[in-house]
Amino acid sequence: MFAGHHTSSGTAAWTLIELLRNPVWLARVREEIDALFAGDAAVTFQSLREVPVLESVIKETLRLHPPLVILMRGVLEDFHVVGHTVPAGKLVAISPAVSHQIPELFADPERFDIRRSPNPHLAFGFGEHFCLGAALARLEARVFFEELLAAFPHIELAGEPRHQRSNLNNALKSLPVRLYSA
Repeated sequence: MFAGHHTSSGTAAWTLIELLRNPVWLARVREEIDALFAGDAAVTFQSLREVPVLESVIKETLRLHPPLVILMRGVLEDFHVVGHTVPAGKLVAISPAVSHQIPELFADPERFDIRRSPNPHLAFGFGEHFCLGAALARLEARVFFEELLAAFPHIELAGEPRHQRSNLNNALKSLPVRLYSA
């Protein structure tokens, strides 16, 4: 239960921050929502599926601010990677916060750019351990923004926008890490 509240609220908060930092995308999302709700149309399941700009904003926000800091798995069978054997019984881990900052995977990774949203990212895990609530979290975020932007025609930052990243991202960048491509 905690994870569902954490991911949904965190995603909504970071999405709002990124929209306010990027007024061009905020205007595009607002146009999309205004067109969808012209004539006082209600929020429906179908309307939640007709917001591709908002969905791309949410995906890019999840890339920049993944709700899962580390994904760990137990190794069931020995496997080999880049000349190393990882034995059964060990733990392996991957950090979306680090993976999403690899320039070979995401050009100019610090930049907010919704046009890259089709690129795969690990915000909700992967494979058979993919978060069961991922679709619900994105749906909740879309509902939140459709309602918020419909109710408040003008939203702006109260102060100067600042570049804020978690200290984890900065700390992880200073670690001696070797990157391998498969």
